[in-house]
Order: sequence, then structure tokens, then C-alpha cells
Amino acid sequence: VEDGFPVVDGLGLVGRIAGTGRRSSRVIFITDGSSRVPATVQPSGQRVLVSGDNSNMPVIEFVERADAVRPGDRVVTTGDGGLYPSGILIGRAAIGADRRHRLLPAADHRRLEFVRVVRTSPLPLIEGPGAMIGPEVAGVDSGDSPE
Repeated sequence: VEDGFPVVDGLGLVGRIAGTGRRSSRVIFITDGSSRVPATVQPSGQRVLVSGDNSNMPVIEFVERADAVRPGDRVVTTGDGGLYPSGILIGRAAIGADRRHRLLPAADHRRLEFVRVVRTSPLPLIEGPGAMIGPEVAGVDSGDSPE
């Protein structure tokens, strides 16, 4: 178990590991004020950010077309940023009492007994701008030749 690994229950995303010990780990819930999860609203395809605000219903922020997000729409992880794999159910869209787009989490945080830690492979470390360019392939013109 490592820092950053996603944590799910049988229904959806609970949060992520944020500190490990010999026999226990700390989990930051998606409802926590420091939690941010890149997400997609289905079926509209709207890219959003699910931001915890220490309430039971995190805020759905940065919605480009608010009319395209309807209560009951599925909200899943995008995989952007590499912290969470894509396609994990986070919950369903809703309208809060404050008239903002909010998320009804799929995971029931009040009844958690067992969770699963999703092991993910670390992203390759990029050291300097030259490491962002892949190796040259034989027979392929890179465009740098003076021809």
C-alpha cells in the first residue's frame, strides 16, 4: 500500500491513501476539503472537478455547460493527472440546497467496513524536457534532417 493509491468499496470511489504505517493507512475521503478528483459526467461527457467541502455531498465544479449536467447522471474518474484510473464510479450528479451541482457519492461513508485499495503503477519520472521526447525509430524521419 502506497500513498496516492485509490480506495474503493463495493459501489464506488471512497478516496485515496494519504499516509501509511506498518499496520494501517490513512484515507482521505472524496468528501474531505482537501480532495479534488478529475471526473467526467455521463452521458454528456462534461469534464468536471469533484471537490470535497467537508459535507456529505462534494461540489461538482468547472462545469462548462451546466444545462448538460442533470440530476442522476453518472460521474466517473477521468484518469487525468494519473492519480486515479479512469472509469471508477464516483457517484451521481445532484442539485444541492445551495442550487450548486453536487455529487451523491456511490460509496456510503457511514457504513464502510471493508475497502479495496487499487494498486496503480507509478508514472514514469520525467527529468528535464529531453525526457519527454521518445526514442527515435529507425526509418522514421523526425523532421530535423536538412533534406
